[in-house]
Amino acid sequence: MHFELHLLPAAASPWLALMAAALVAMSLPGLKALRGHPERLHLVLGSAVALAVLWSVSARVDPGIAVHVLGTPLVALLLGWRLALVAAALAELALVVAGRSAPGAAPLGWMLSAALPAAVSWAVAWGARFRLPRNPFVFIFVCGFFGAGAAALATWLAATGLLGMTGQPLPGGPGASLWAFLPLVLFPEAFINGALASMFIVYRPEWVRLYDEMFYVRQRS
Repeated sequence: MHFELHLLPAAASPWLALMAAALVAMSLPGLKALRGHPERLHLVLGSAVALAVLWSVSARVDPGIAVHVLGTPLVALLLGWRLALVAAALAELALVVAGRSAPGAAPLGWMLSAALPAAVSWAVAWGARFRLPRNPFVFIFVCGFFGAGAAALATWLAATGLLGMTGQPLPGGPGASLWAFLPLVLFPEAFINGALASMFIVYRPEWVRLYDEMFYVRQRS
C-alpha cells in the first residue's frame, strides 16, 4: 500500500524516513547469512524483483491511495524477517528510480508494504512452530494462508489508523474506501501467498527459511 504525499503532514515525512532507516539498519546484519550461500543471494534478488513487479501493479481506491498485493508475507517465510526487509527495500528503491513511487512517500509505503506484514508473517510462523502440532499442513495453512491474511489485515488497520491520526475524514473519507476494498484483497493475498508457500515447501523446501523439514516431517516418522 502506498500513500501520496498530500495525505501526510509535511512534518511527518522526516520522522517516517528516520523510522524506515532505523528498520533497514536493523535488517542489515541479516546479510551475514549470505556469506558462502550464493543461492540465498539469488533468492533475495529474485524476491526484490518479484516485489517490485507486484507493487507496480496497483489499484487506486481513493485519490492518493494505491493498494497492491503485498507478497512480503511469503518473502518473510522464504528469507526471514531481516532479509525480507532488505529485499523489500531494494524493490521500493526500484519503484522510486522508475518513477512509480515518490521519494518522500517511499518510507511509509515500504513500512506498510514490507516491514509490518513481514513482521506479522514472521510472528505467525514462530507462534505456529511452538504452539501448534508438528505438521507440514499446519505450516502451509497457518503460516502460508492465515499468516498472509493476518498481515494484510494488520496493514489495513495501520493505514486506517494513520489516516485518522493525520486528520483525514473517517469513516467517510479514504479510510472508508480502504475498508470497502479489504474483502476484495484479503482472500487473494492469502491465496497467492499460501499457494506459493505450499509449492515451495513441496518442491524446494530448502528455500523456505522458516520451514524446518526436520522439525515438521522427519521427527514425526
